[in-house]
Amino acid sequence: MPEGIAEGVSVKCGQAIATVGESAAMEIAEEPHLHFEMKIADKEVDPMDYISATSAALQQDVSYEG
Repeated sequence: MPEGIAEGVSVKCGQAIATVGESAAMEIAEEPHLHFEMKIADKEVDPMDYISATSAALQQDVSYEG
């Protein structure tokens, strides 16, 4: 996890919040992906209720070439 990221810490648009690796043996054969989860008061919520689709699309990193 990138430095400074922890529960309860606010993040800014464009700030790195995660990295993609090969830590789960079952997933190594899959395309690189990120599991992203948000909880409020220990209840899972849909991140798209808090991140607009427009801003998410504008911030996609398309530099990965596989």
